[in-house]
Amino acid sequence: MTIERFAPSPTGFLHLGHAYSALLAYNSALESGGKFLIRIEDIDRFRCKKKYVSQILDDLNWLGIKYEKPILNQSTRFLNIKTYSKNYGKLIIYLHVIVRVKKLILLQHQTRPKGLDQMV
Repeated sequence: MTIERFAPSPTGFLHLGHAYSALLAYNSALESGGKFLIRIEDIDRFRCKKKYVSQILDDLNWLGIKYEKPILNQSTRFLNIKTYSKNYGKLIIYLHVIVRVKKLILLQHQTRPKGLDQMV
């Protein structure tokens, strides 16, 4: 089953490129017996407007596009993304430290005086 997604940013009205993209994704979901999801990319708090969201949804309905509910709003998921990215950053630092420590151990092992292994 295919899951297709259309994620408009409500900073203006739906334009032809958006409509084409939504129709392609919707038809792909229909042909495979899948789902068509909408996620509103409303994280730009200054430019995104609710009137654009409702107009975009009206336009999709006019095009005959049926979508799964509830509609996802990226802004409601933004806090989770911040948490994930903070933890991801910690993971990257941890992995970087591990790699450096392993390199140091290898370098120390490579510079041992010959015959030391036989003495131990």
